[in-house]
Amino acid sequence: MSDPLRERQLVRETLDRAAEAAQRYLADIDADRVRRPGADAAAAALNRAFPEHGDGALAAIEELVRASDGALRASGPRFFHWVIGGDTPAALAADWLTSVWDQNAAAYDSTPIG
Repeated sequence: MSDPLRERQLVRETLDRAAEAAQRYLADIDADRVRRPGADAAAAALNRAFPEHGDGALAAIEELVRASDGALRASGPRFFHWVIGGDTPAALAADWLTSVWDQNAAAYDSTPIG
């Protein structure tokens, strides 16, 4: 059982692992298929009851990385459906920062950044 409040020392290692997985994903995005073989099996691995108590930040990221074959390659040039977001360096970095800052963008009063 892992307490997220006691895992602050794992922030760098956890973010490094996520960044490594993201770089590997983006390195192949131009040639990759939108839907990879085995996508259903990868997605199905997440269709289960999760434990009452977590296994920790690194374990959660590793499980998500293992299941990433189930994700549509929506950020690549072969995906012609919806406009979901962006995978430009600025968009990715800004998204990461907004997640870290954890601001409520719906209300100006909730943050001095406004």
